[in-house]
Amino acid sequence: MASFIKTKRDSDKLVFEGHTYFKHSIASQNRIYWGCILRRKIKCRGFAVTDVDNKVTVTNQHCHPQTYDPITNTSSTHLEGEEATLPILVKHYPCKNKNPNTKRKQSLKENDLQTKRLKSEGNLVNVKSEWEHSTFDDFEQQCSTTTIGTLMQQIQQTEIEPMNAHLFVELMGQFFGQGWMLGSSGGMAAITQSLGNGEDGEDCLLLVSPSSVPKERLTEQDLFAFDLKCIQERCDDICLSTNPIFGPTHLRPSACTPLFLLLLQSTPGTSCVIHTHSKYANLVTALFAQRNCLEITNQEMLKGVMDRRNWRSFQNTDKFILPIVENKPQEQDLLPILKEAIDKYPHSPAFLVRRHGLFVLGPSWQKTKVMLECLEYLLELIWEMGKAGIDIQIN
Repeated sequence: MASFIKTKRDSDKLVFEGHTYFKHSIASQNRIYWGCILRRKIKCRGFAVTDVDNKVTVTNQHCHPQTYDPITNTSSTHLEGEEATLPILVKHYPCKNKNPNTKRKQSLKENDLQTKRLKSEGNLVNVKSEWEHSTFDDFEQQCSTTTIGTLMQQIQQTEIEPMNAHLFVELMGQFFGQGWMLGSSGGMAAITQSLGNGEDGEDCLLLVSPSSVPKERLTEQDLFAFDLKCIQERCDDICLSTNPIFGPTHLRPSACTPLFLLLLQSTPGTSCVIHTHSKYANLVTALFAQRNCLEITNQEMLKGVMDRRNWRSFQNTDKFILPIVENKPQEQDLLPILKEAIDKYPHSPAFLVRRHGLFVLGPSWQKTKVMLECLEYLLELIWEMGKAGIDIQIN
């Protein structure tokens, strides 16, 4: 069993199979890096104990680390003080001085010698020897061509949780809990990947919620799936000629399906549309009954809303225009006026329907969910400020 010897802050060391490895600490940035490369990368600092089975137990002291498993292609988050056992490759960072920036040339020379020795012993694999970390961003940039750099890219990819039927149902339940999909109202359409290994859009599906089903009782078997190619068809034909690949026979796809497809088709890169029936969306459109849009500025929550033209976030000082279209007896009757609003307001990722609800679209389900939450917050804020007699500052 290897031992971990904790001495002073800048001279802690790890002893493994007779070799001593020092941690690399940058006091000015409060960053700590251990002299080891993990096959399953740990995304934060921590203290480590390594045993002869080539395992490392990382005990978090400061934050919540994430670990990545390239074998199962999964990542997990660990609570403070929790231990995770991971395979490692070992690398030495010399840091004997209290200030790691002093005598840099001498340290690099020592590092080269240690690297050569470790390579000869088989304890170092595919790693650069001359690394100097001033910030975590520099650390990521300098290791981009190494094993650890590859793992970081994989971690970033796994942070984007793909849409699936289970997640779809979970989100609908959350929206119901927020009061945005009460009764059987509201719906969602989101692009997901089928069980196939298709590329460039092949084997991708569009999941759509059913009509007239309470969202808190929704199950995975209640969802409908469409071939993604249907988005390329004309939207006024979709509701008549396009049938789902699978779905329950006793239910119908959401009545908003033609609107979902129109919004998905309208902007390249769109992969999710959420429709809510919130109380404040209804109240605000009634309050501004003579207006066909709201112009909102000087609100911090605007940073969570994205410009539909390039999917970049607005600034709090930007003027965000939220269009309002008039309601119709049937959802599919909204197609012409919604299409007109899409063309007229190319910046907006959301559209209010007067005394009805809100449509929000985005490049991923995560970003669409964030925008929905920010916009629902702003609508509630507008109503509450109006009730309190505060200048709403909406033109």
